[in-house]
Amino acid sequence: MAEEGYVVKMMAYQDADGFPVRDLSKARLIKDRVLAETAAELCGGWVAPVLRPDKPKKGARPKKAVKNNQAWMRRDC
Repeated sequence: MAEEGYVVKMMAYQDADGFPVRDLSKARLIKDRVLAETAAELCGGWVAPVLRPDKPKKGARPKKAVKNNQAWMRRDC
């Protein structure tokens, strides 16, 4: 499920420490709109609604079959 929330934007997005960052993924996500509006009012910015997609999970890769003539290259031999 995607993350929903709001970010405060001035000339750039605002991170958790209040510093401007360019990347939306590093911006602080605020769940409550009233809290986001208060933060935007204090810093002179505005509220931008954001819907962050879920990060894809890395699955286990299938191992390739090792040929007999490549057995000497493996470490476990």
